[in-house]
Amino acid sequence: YAAPVFPLRDKRQTDFEYKFNSLGYHQSTLGSNELETEAAYKLRQVDHITVFAAVLRAGPAPAFAPDNAKTIDDWQKHVGSAIGLGHAWSWLARVLNTPPRRISLVLLEAFLQIVGHDLARAYPRQFAKLIDYFAKVFVP
Repeated sequence: YAAPVFPLRDKRQTDFEYKFNSLGYHQSTLGSNELETEAAYKLRQVDHITVFAAVLRAGPAPAFAPDNAKTIDDWQKHVGSAIGLGHAWSWLARVLNTPPRRISLVLLEAFLQIVGHDLARAYPRQFAKLIDYFAKVFVP
């Protein structure tokens, strides 16, 4: 889900084929026809999104900080993020522009816990509008 793609189910796919081939569920034991539980799948996806958000938020190593940077905020203003909040903003907007799915809320919560404060600081007016949309439209 780091690339916000939510595959549609083909009418010819069985439940197992859709979850295993399209959504990336793991088999509970190798070679079995049983898949991991939905809770285990969501937890694994949340772990992926948490790492993804942390990478988007992280900046370069402190050894490369400018000499006049006295705080982390000074340093981040100067060097920005390794990948950037722009990518975090794009991911968030793309997810909110797709129809909500059961997993969407837990992914958004995990993502915003890591990078939400930085997005609110970088895009104060737009972030407030996005959260308002999220509360009123995305999660009725």
